[in-house]
Amino acid sequence: MTKKSLQAWYSSGDISYSQKEIINKFGVGDYSPEYPLWDLKKLWYWNEILERNKQKLNISGQMTRMIFFSTWWNNNLIIVASSDKDKDNGAWSHLIAYEMPMQSGDVSTEFLRKLANSYGDVDDFYKKLTFYD
Repeated sequence: MTKKSLQAWYSSGDISYSQKEIINKFGVGDYSPEYPLWDLKKLWYWNEILERNKQKLNISGQMTRMIFFSTWWNNNLIIVASSDKDKDNGAWSHLIAYEMPMQSGDVSTEFLRKLANSYGDVDDFYKKLTFYD
């Protein structure tokens, strides 16, 4: 699996400028570390879906982080961190379950379910959900 920096994927035409800007907002640097193209496009793809469904999922503020993971009870989970500029430096963590559609095409809201949310440290929320110390 080929790994390149975000800037290298952009320079080769695999990622557009607008995709690069969205991926940057999640803390991915232009020159390091290196990622497979799929990982970068996954961030962009799910950002687009979640942005379109923020109101239904009751997510406010800017989404700043996504953690994709699996547990024994669901293989398709995302923790989305969102910050609200009107509040202190804390962040909301939202646990989202997603299902990929069986056919190609756009993912609609019926494939997304918000299961829980918490205000505070995103990593602590993740550890509680995965029983990880």
